[in-house]
Amino acid sequence: MSRPLTITLPVSGSGPVPDTAAPDLTPVPLRVNQPSPAPLGGDLAAAMMSAAASRPVEEVADLLCHLNPAHTPTLAPVLHGAVAARPVEDLVRLLILLRPRDSTGADQILRAAVLTRPTGDVAHLTALLAAEADSGIQAALHAAASLRPVADVAHLVQLLRPAPVADRPAGPSTSGDDTEPLAAVAEQAPPDAAALPPARVLSRARPREERPPLRWPAAAALVMTGALHVPLVAALWGQNPDVSVVAGLSALCLLLAVPLGVRGTPWTWIAGVVPAAAAFAGYLLFDTMVPVRVAVGIIEWQGRFGPAALACEAAVLVLTLTHALTPRRRRTSVGAGRRAVRRT
Repeated sequence: MSRPLTITLPVSGSGPVPDTAAPDLTPVPLRVNQPSPAPLGGDLAAAMMSAAASRPVEEVADLLCHLNPAHTPTLAPVLHGAVAARPVEDLVRLLILLRPRDSTGADQILRAAVLTRPTGDVAHLTALLAAEADSGIQAALHAAASLRPVADVAHLVQLLRPAPVADRPAGPSTSGDDTEPLAAVAEQAPPDAAALPPARVLSRARPREERPPLRWPAAAALVMTGALHVPLVAALWGQNPDVSVVAGLSALCLLLAVPLGVRGTPWTWIAGVVPAAAAFAGYLLFDTMVPVRVAVGIIEWQGRFGPAALACEAAVLVLTLTHALTPRRRRTSVGAGRRAVRRT
């Protein structure tokens, strides 16, 4: 058994004092339940997300500008997702305020919104950002095309379609593989008037544009019909009251030719063809309707102007019938053209 340790201390007026007290070897208990300082974690992230989702747009923009993503690499994406879920109008204001100071953060927020928001919200967002220069919406739509479902990508193609094709650079794309899903969906999407090439769009509009202006030759034939009957009226005026009927038909032909040539409405066509048809019928029924005392004058008129008047009256009838049948043929041809385009 070892001797107890003694320490000699120099004390004034005394000798060495032995240390007979035993050392205190009682173990000190560890304070396990004592709380330690909480690290940066869930409570702070929840508070930041709540602020990003509810605070005014100007304050959120200042918060994102002062936040250093290098120091909080996991907090920045969470805040971007919370901001991307805000109403579309607030999101547009935030992007406009944030882009001059932090374009990278604005692009990340915009891509998160395009990737996670419904297609209707994406369309609204695209419409609001279309007037902004360097808004980044086109790049965000291209990036979302490789991650969203096929049905959503088809909707993104509709949003990208207003972009002019001539402005895109030729050759391989510089944006990577983001445009490949858009091209694949564009080939599978059903064609419509906006998606067709200019040649097909012009082919649809061509039947209406190339329709001959039938009202002009019809109006000219109607004028000739009325003018050719003027010599007959002048020769027989006062000899028979029935000549006034011919005079009335001649005047109607001259008067109705003007609205027919200018407007060409259905009512002007009907009104113009009536006197021409009456004159044509009178020419054919000449032997049974004309009295003998005026037959000599009419026969003389027929020898000089009859064939020309009959040809003009027949031309008015034929042109009116052609005009009446043209719309039905045009609708049939256009419908057949649409079905052929859809099959291709």
